[in-house]
Amino acid sequence: MQKIRKIGVLSLAKIFGFLYAVIGAIVGALVTIFTSAGFEGMGGGMGGIFFGTVSIIISPIIYGLMGFIVGLITAFFLQHGCQVDWRIRSRNYKIGGFENGAD
Repeated sequence: MQKIRKIGVLSLAKIFGFLYAVIGAIVGALVTIFTSAGFEGMGGGMGGIFFGTVSIIISPIIYGLMGFIVGLITAFFLQHGCQVDWRIRSRNYKIGGFENGAD
């Protein structure tokens, strides 16, 4: 098994940002579906369509930015050898996990 010696801060942040943006797109699609159905049931019509359209555009952007920031913070702490919570370390040890190169 290979050990990870170094984690690129920006590369991990980009991966986190992309994954969170995909999750945001899914959330935005669900919000669009449920709000348009809900507003139609109340007789609102256009309110649900407008809110759904805005949510499917804005959600991936906001989630992606949050993921990018979380990725930066995570990579920064892993890069500088900070210890991760003991529960995470013990679970990673049981399943193989990864090692951050701090010898």
